[in-house]
Formats: sequence, structure tokens, C-alpha cells
Amino acid sequence: MFALLHLKHAFNGSDEGFVECRGETPTWQFFSGQAYLELRRPCDAATLIKFRQLLGEECAEELLAQTINWLLLSS
Repeated sequence: MFALLHLKHAFNGSDEGFVECRGETPTWQFFSGQAYLELRRPCDAATLIKFRQLLGEECAEELLAQTINWLLLSS
């Protein structure tokens, strides 16, 4: 779920639009941990919204910042 949230944030898309198009994008699926292409949606938009609300904006932003920092340090 965090990978989905990260991709949605990176591409600044709506929950509904992102969930719909993620099923058609193999690169995003690979980033999200999928081993093979799956054409169905990973979840509905309401689930992504609930996950973000459970994390809270501050926690979600902190996790995104730490991911970016880790990527910068590892390259």
C-alpha cells in the first residue's frame, strides 16, 4: 500500500485515476512488488484513501522523505 501511495504522490494523481491506471502500467506494478503483470486493480480508491488517513499526512510525508533520502544515499 505504501508503494501505491508513494507513486500516487510522485505523479500527483487522483486516487481513482491512479488506481485505475496502475493496473495498466507494468513499471509501477514492478515498483509495487508485483512479480508479474496483473491487469486488475490492486484495490479500490476508498482503500487507498483509508490507508492514507490511517497513516496521517505527517507520517505519510515523513515516510516519503525517508524513502527519497535512502535512494539518494544509496546511489
